[in-house]
Amino acid sequence: MGKLFLSIIILVLFQSCHTYKIVDTKAADLIVGEKYKIQRNYKIYKYTVKSLNDSVVTVKKANSEEQIPTNEIIVLGKRKFSIVKTIALIPVVGIAVAIIAWIADPNINIGSMDIKF
Repeated sequence: MGKLFLSIIILVLFQSCHTYKIVDTKAADLIVGEKYKIQRNYKIYKYTVKSLNDSVVTVKKANSEEQIPTNEIIVLGKRKFSIVKTIALIPVVGIAVAIIAWIADPNINIGSMDIKF
């Protein structure tokens, strides 16, 4: 039960408070230093744009840099902070913890209330 609890907490806490909004695939609209989700060759990658010109976008992922031809970019998503995800995360974590605690011990004492099923 402890491993399940820890796994759920880790999954919830590692959810990003950011979302990726689909933008026009023109490389001229990219901003150097911003993070983007780029779909090319039918795979999706998350990159930070380092530099760009008319035909090539230089991006950084982890510790390596890569040059992507603009004609290979199929879908482009710009990273955007999501206030809704951030606000929703707090009650979801609280409810998940309460449910898991109740599953672990159905006779749990919450404050001054004794809950027994």
